[in-house]
Amino acid sequence: MNKLNQLDISLRNKNYNSLCAVFSALNSAPIHRLKYAWERVPQKQKSMFDQFKVIFVQNLELHIDCF
Repeated sequence: MNKLNQLDISLRNKNYNSLCAVFSALNSAPIHRLKYAWERVPQKQKSMFDQFKVIFVQNLELHIDCF
């Protein structure tokens, strides 16, 4: 999944607006429901996405709204 690589690149470049936009798109309901597509994503990229979920959940708890 190319967008997961884009998340990593955005984080390394400290481009938080792009990071938030790509994460929001991947976490949207239509994409999230693509069960069979997510099954084909390599485990390394799934765990990277899970790490981004933790980052954004912590930010939301601090009332930082990026969605």
